[in-house]
Amino acid sequence: MIGSDALGSVLGAAPVGDPERVTNIVRAMIRIGLSPILMKPGTKHPVCILSEAAAKKADTQARADYVARFPDRPADRITHECGLKHVLDDPAKVSVIVKRAQARYGADLNLGLHLGRSRLLVVVVDTEAEREAFARSWIEHWNTVPVPITVESPGAQNELGDWIHKGGGHWYFTVPEDFTFPAGKVFKGPGGWAAMWGESYVLVPPSVRPEGPYRLTGTPTPAPEWLKGQIHSVPAQDPNSSSFSVT
Repeated sequence: MIGSDALGSVLGAAPVGDPERVTNIVRAMIRIGLSPILMKPGTKHPVCILSEAAAKKADTQARADYVARFPDRPADRITHECGLKHVLDDPAKVSVIVKRAQARYGADLNLGLHLGRSRLLVVVVDTEAEREAFARSWIEHWNTVPVPITVESPGAQNELGDWIHKGGGHWYFTVPEDFTFPAGKVFKGPGGWAAMWGESYVLVPPSVRPEGPYRLTGTPTPAPEWLKGQIHSVPAQDPNSSSFSVT
């Protein structure tokens, strides 16, 4: 189980905008049991970490698989899946992969965290209202105030500079080794808060988006029984649907 001191030393001490430390941060994340994903600078979009030759081979295979499934459809634009498929789990390979990604996408890579491989349950709120809604759910089920939010997110603005999301962030919760996550990857709670796990990811400090940086403000804590029960209680929803977003 991930220790709070370990998480703070890895993510909390990493300065914003220091591309030379990306390799060390990623290695440290792996060593404390986290599963990092490299992201394009300033965004929430994962990069492809494959070499040019490996990427071409993967694209060829992806097109062949697509044709096998849909023989009547054109496959010339089909490419291999990246994102959650490119989790980093070997410290010895990190340096080469990070340097390749920085040369291809830019030095200031953002960092994501694969929740399933990290065995984390993360509650996501996009706004102050959703943050308050989660606090109400916590008090209703647990009769105490919620623990401090683990990471504060910078929010999101539209092209006109209007805030779409603001005041949100992520609570990180650990679970026992014998805990079995339900099928799916997200539970939508009352008031808009969402619990995520499995094939999902969130950005972590010291990632930066145009609106600002992600900041570590708390520590991971064991998931309360009521929350573990909630995610098993109803059918999961897909965070790729139009009604779900993560800041």
